[in-house]
Amino acid sequence: GRLQMINEEDYVLINGSYISDSSANTSGSLTAGTMEVKGDVVVNNTYTAYGFMASGTHKLLLSGDEVQNINISGNNKVVNLEITNESEEGIVFQERLLATGEVNDHGNKVTGSLGIASSTKFINNCYSGDVYIGQPTTMSEELTIKGTLYVGEKATLANEMTIEGDMSVFNQATVSGNIHVKGNLSQHWWGYLHMNKGSLKIDGNYILNSSENYTALLMQHAEDYLYVKGNVIFNPYHNGSGYLSAGTFEIGGNLTSTRNFYAGGSHRFLFSGDKRQEISIPSNGYFATIELQNNSEEGIYSATAFTKAKLIRNGCKLTYGDMEGEYGWTLEEDTVYEGDLGLLEDTLDLNG
Repeated sequence: GRLQMINEEDYVLINGSYISDSSANTSGSLTAGTMEVKGDVVVNNTYTAYGFMASGTHKLLLSGDEVQNINISGNNKVVNLEITNESEEGIVFQERLLATGEVNDHGNKVTGSLGIASSTKFINNCYSGDVYIGQPTTMSEELTIKGTLYVGEKATLANEMTIEGDMSVFNQATVSGNIHVKGNLSQHWWGYLHMNKGSLKIDGNYILNSSENYTALLMQHAEDYLYVKGNVIFNPYHNGSGYLSAGTFEIGGNLTSTRNFYAGGSHRFLFSGDKRQEISIPSNGYFATIELQNNSEEGIYSATAFTKAKLIRNGCKLTYGDMEGEYGWTLEEDTVYEGDLGLLEDTLDLNG
């Protein structure tokens, strides 16, 4: 059997659950009207993967007064999704559901992952659950995601976006807008984070591990700005010259890297924590410019000296292991220095 809804006036109200395991391909059958369901929605794919292929102006309205479990498997999709279920448990997507067109959850509870495409539009610029980008997508409207954002296909984040959960990158995420991640950001298999004159602020930690192949961070524009309030584990698979060539990477916590990386050009690492920060990188890791704005008593600590083209210390404390010595200074008069003089950084100007 097949449910057909092709007229704007079509309206189906299901007070119980909608369960389908038909062999009919519904492409072209659900193009208009409203289907309202107060119970669960289950679409199996035993006989076809296209048992619920909505398109056009069709709408699925979930309006129950207790938890509704939504399990629409296969290659199916919903177009124009509205959620008016105000129950404590709300809507539970048992499997990822692809929704195009308008999505309006009215701020109600949503659990599980909602797949989106470029044609997906969030009403009120807000969504309460997790979002999965599974098709090449440009997100050009302001948006707040109260759950986690998963980037599974190439995505351009081109406007103001707040992600109240975490952000996980499994493909290329291009940042040309202003993005605020209140949780952690991690990059996984094929995960490229491409800064394109945008700003990305992460309140938690930033984790990029080379064990997840083909990962990289690209910062190639002066306007690129990446801020991590927490700790950074930085082990990109691609880490050669050219990947970090411009922009500012600001860190409020520790930087740990076990894989060589090279930052060149006008790129700047800025350490701005308010307590001791540790830098742990391989001996042949390289900073173009490293600037310190940590004014805490302990400042910045590294077990060994690191290689850099330029250091801007701003009077902040920088300690290399158990090395003792002086920062450079300009002599104003003849000076006798007792013991060995170790010059840790800066310049000793004899001012002859």
